[in-house]
Amino acid sequence: MSEIVRTKSTYDKIVQDENTKSEFQPNIKLLYRIAKAIIENNSLGKTALSQKANINYVILMKHLAWLDEKGLIESIINDGKVHIKFGEKGRQFADQLTKLIDGELNFIDR
Repeated sequence: MSEIVRTKSTYDKIVQDENTKSEFQPNIKLLYRIAKAIIENNSLGKTALSQKANINYVILMKHLAWLDEKGLIESIINDGKVHIKFGEKGRQFADQLTKLIDGELNFIDR
């Protein structure tokens, strides 16, 4: 059975250890890769997400903390493993972001 949990404390620990919580600004290209990976797989464990998006785990955690702070992702425990997925607001954000970036990439390729 799946259970939605808030794992903000986990994200906060990593971000606070780096003393960057208030200063962190996400990288739009990394947000795009995270969004694409989650959209393509519906939900992913953090390690799998790091691998699919090709992002260093610590950097991924900072971006997940930012997304969580904005209320865009949900953490779900399924069979004892934490999976990340977009909530409704997050899905809208990811759709807009991927359309923007994909549009820019198509424009640049012309």
